[in-house]
Amino acid sequence: MLVLLPVAAGVTLVLGLKARLCCWRDAVLVAAVIWATLLVAMTEALSGVTWLTPAGVTVGWCLALAVGIAVVTRMRAWPRLAGVPSLNGAVDWPHACTLGALVGLVAVLACVALISPPNTWDSMTYHMARLIHWQQDASVVPYRTNIVRQLYLQPGAEYILLHLQLLSGGDRFAGLVQWGAMLGSLLGVTLLAAELGAGRAGALCASIVAASLPIGVLESTSTQNDYVVAFWLVCTALFGTRLVRNPGRGHGWLNVFGLGAATGLALLTKATAYLFVLPILVWVAVVLMRRSHRRSVAPLVLVGAIALLLNVSFYARNMQVFGSPTGPADEGSPQLRYLNDAMTPALFASNAVRDLGLNFIATPFSAVNVRALNAVRQVHVWLGVDLNDPRTTWGTEMFAEQPAGLAFDENRASNPIQLVLLVSAFVAILPLRKRLNPAVVPYAASLACAFVVFAALLRWQPWHTRLELPLFILGAPLVGIVVERVSPRFAMILAAGLLLSMLPWVIYNQARPLVGPRSILFIDRTDQYFTNRPGVRQPYEAAAGVLRERGCSVVGFVSNQDGWEYPLRALLPAGAEIDHVGVTNLTAGLGPFPETADPPCAIMSFGEAASARTVDAAGRVYRSSWTAGSGQDEIAVLTPDGQ
Repeated sequence: MLVLLPVAAGVTLVLGLKARLCCWRDAVLVAAVIWATLLVAMTEALSGVTWLTPAGVTVGWCLALAVGIAVVTRMRAWPRLAGVPSLNGAVDWPHACTLGALVGLVAVLACVALISPPNTWDSMTYHMARLIHWQQDASVVPYRTNIVRQLYLQPGAEYILLHLQLLSGGDRFAGLVQWGAMLGSLLGVTLLAAELGAGRAGALCASIVAASLPIGVLESTSTQNDYVVAFWLVCTALFGTRLVRNPGRGHGWLNVFGLGAATGLALLTKATAYLFVLPILVWVAVVLMRRSHRRSVAPLVLVGAIALLLNVSFYARNMQVFGSPTGPADEGSPQLRYLNDAMTPALFASNAVRDLGLNFIATPFSAVNVRALNAVRQVHVWLGVDLNDPRTTWGTEMFAEQPAGLAFDENRASNPIQLVLLVSAFVAILPLRKRLNPAVVPYAASLACAFVVFAALLRWQPWHTRLELPLFILGAPLVGIVVERVSPRFAMILAAGLLLSMLPWVIYNQARPLVGPRSILFIDRTDQYFTNRPGVRQPYEAAAGVLRERGCSVVGFVSNQDGWEYPLRALLPAGAEIDHVGVTNLTAGLGPFPETADPPCAIMSFGEAASARTVDAAGRVYRSSWTAGSGQDEIAVLTPDGQ
């Protein structure tokens, strides 16, 4: 299978690096950074010549594999680099059993990722939907769209999805991107914990703290991008910590490259990376400048240059369409602005308390959810701030306890146990600081600063537990280190307990359950696309049937910002193209790229857009000839003059 080409290239990189590095986990992380950097470069290069096609990507990965094999052959003769923290040695039964259980649970999640198709709301609107147009255009150039998030939001994770889609001809492997990021994050957490002074018990405990996050377990099989950015941030923290602790350990320039590339990949994946990576980079820069003065300028400039190079094409496209490298400041209205309208000490405290409180209001226990809401409400009474202050709250969202079922929702699930552990670790660091590695305190301070920046800048949203996932992953080594210092035996007991706590979320993800009447083992794959919006399934399938009967090679699509575009791709014949029409935003003048030869033979309008009975497109008037559903789930098919 062609989809194995990038996998083979990655394995080749790991083998080559393992010949030089002493730790295979190190080899995996460095190889992942190099592999992803190569993938981004390949994507941008092929896009520039409109050859971002199955053939172009195949040729690119064949060349990468050939070069990789040649490099591996040479690297085996090079001397190894020493000094990587090692957890080698005899493994006792408790460690072996705990590690085996973790591997088993992660393997089950891999099966879930393979069996279930993409069905996350955001994936239907832009994560997966943008792939439709990149494949049609053989390029990632901007195109006309009703859903502008498809253009201005960071595309790093979707570049990987695109390559898998082009090489496999479908979305069967799409869920493995986040799953692979989870696996890489767990490996990186053990290395980061060891770098900060943890032994085997502490490192294993840290990895299980990270693995057991309910929001992480749920997201690890989806096509969101929070785990992908978490992985790149773990790599950033690891390479940065190594530069801080011992920049001349025999592979300083490798760490410089790793820090720059991991930072660039994180920034290319999700905008929240800017908030999380800044304190880490400041810490690294300050330490290097104090230690090496002028000699630190070159490596720091190289870090910035690599990170910028990975993002420069994306910035240029956003500048072209939106006049800003980061895109528009909101999602179409002032209420949907990303940044806070105001910030005072009381408003900051409100945001911080709500961001922390989210981890207690969507648990499987309603009593816990209600008590957490009441506690947060009382804090706001004391602060004299509206619980849902419009200056710091996204749209019309409300801070409220969630039904117990949403504890298994990948957008809202809480992480109460892990938050308690993380806060406890932060509290314990200062009393234990004389027994800890000197880098632990500044590392913890960097994470605390990242949370402060997060709460101070971003409007509160009810799905912030998902955006906080990287902070939890980065904080897991601190929990492992502190617990191990208190008692290595307790670290193993805690790890075993957290493994057991994972089971409900591994078995039952409300969007991809293994058990129950909606089990992915028994439900048709096509039906699973609509798990998060079942009301639209029948009208969507019926509308797609109407379009297939007309033999449409080009289908127009009209929707608002939340239109579910991707299922249309899954239901139409492989050769059919989708072209957004009726566009009134900044992208209206772009047109499809390259220009579609034929006008749409029919238009599908979705949601509130379906109420429009006529649409002007490509010099024709299209009139509603078929409708189904109602309200936000209404779908209409419009044909030339209603015929």
